[in-house]
Amino acid sequence: MGSALGGLKAGVIAGIFFVGLLGLVNLVLLYIFKQDAIKLIEQNYSEQCATITAEGCFLSVVEVYLPVNIFVNYMVLLVFSSIYGRLFEYIPGRSYSAKGFSIALVLLLTLRFLGSVVTQFTFLGRVIVLASALVLTVVFGIMLGRFYRRYTRIVEFQSTHPEELRVIVDGRDVTGKKLTFPVHSIHKARAEGNVPFRSWAATGGVSVEDQKSFETEFEVSGDGVLRANGRHET
Repeated sequence: MGSALGGLKAGVIAGIFFVGLLGLVNLVLLYIFKQDAIKLIEQNYSEQCATITAEGCFLSVVEVYLPVNIFVNYMVLLVFSSIYGRLFEYIPGRSYSAKGFSIALVLLLTLRFLGSVVTQFTFLGRVIVLASALVLTVVFGIMLGRFYRRYTRIVEFQSTHPEELRVIVDGRDVTGKKLTFPVHSIHKARAEGNVPFRSWAATGGVSVEDQKSFETEFEVSGDGVLRANGRHET
C-alpha cells in the first residue's frame, strides 16, 4: 500500500522536466538536421505529403506531431507516477530514487514501444535523442523518488501480539509493515483478533483520534509508529 496521490504529485513536477527537455532535444535536432530531413521527406514520404511541400510537411511535424508526442508522453508518465506511488513497497530498489529509476526505466521502454520518444528523420538524430532519453530517465527517476519522499511519510504498524491482534488500515491487514501515506492524510484503523484490545500508542508524526477505541482514525503529519496494545485475559 502506497500513495497514488503522492506519486502523481511527484510525477507532475518531475515529469515537466523529463518531457520538456526530451521535447526540446527533439525540436533542436529537427532544425539542426532540417535540410537532411526535407530530403528524406521528398524521398520517402511523398505520398503522405502529396498535398503539401516537403517544407510544409516538415513544419507539420514540428507544429503538430511533436506537441502531440509531448502530450502523450506526459499523460503516460503521470499514469506511471501514480503506479509508482500505489505500488511503492513492491517496486525493486532499496531507496526512493532506486525505486524511481526502476519505474522510470519501464516508462522509457513503454514510450519507446509507443513510438513517442523520438521525433526524428535522420539516423544520427534518433541516436542522439535515445541517448538523451536514457540520461533524462536516470534524472527523472531520482527526482520522482525525492519528490515522493517530500509529499509522503512512512508509518510503521506494530502490535503487542502480532499473531493474535492485527492492525487493519483502510480495510487491509498492515501488521508489521512500513507504508507510505500522503502528508496530513487521515485514515481508518481497526484492531481485531483473539486478544482483547487495550489502547493505541502513536509516536512521531502519527496522531490518533481515540486511543481507547478499537476502531478509530489517525492522521499522518510525519514519520511515525502506530501500535495496537492488547492484553491477555486472566
